[in-house]
Amino acid sequence: CLALAKMLFPDASDDATIEGSPQLIGIDIQARAVENTRRSLLASLPSNIYYNHLALLEQSHEHLLDVPKDTGSVGLVCYNLGYLPGAPSESDPEIPADYKQTQTQTSCTLSSITDAALLLRVGGLLSVMTYPGSNLEESVAVEHLAEGLAMLTTRNEGGWEGYVDEIEDE
Repeated sequence: CLALAKMLFPDASDDATIEGSPQLIGIDIQARAVENTRRSLLASLPSNIYYNHLALLEQSHEHLLDVPKDTGSVGLVCYNLGYLPGAPSESDPEIPADYKQTQTQTSCTLSSITDAALLLRVGGLLSVMTYPGSNLEESVAVEHLAEGLAMLTTRNEGGWEGYVDEIEDE
């Protein structure tokens, strides 16, 4: 989230005026992930950027259509799927022993990615990082969904029909 914030607000300072109203919204279902991100952003960004242009939400990404305030301004949606890494230890007892049990679910993820595709403005980007080692089913399903989106939105000659014609018979 920090790298994206720095790209979205490259010349930000406490007294900088940001043209338009770019927003960065971070969503995670795990309180620890949201808190880690909050601390990182507060330490690295000017306070006016953090308080006026960022929102960190502790919730599922399943209901993505309910999140943006201005759907015409959504230029990037990123997913980092799986679970928050880190194992319980004496130095960080707040990490629950079952931390791997709180991970993204395939059906919620596919629904959210579909919503994200609908939210993006023309020219917007969708980035999805999957981890086959933690959820192979989700990784494969996301790959197929992304291929379908590419097929349906291609601007190549022949459109989606040309894309289908290029698929080798199995």
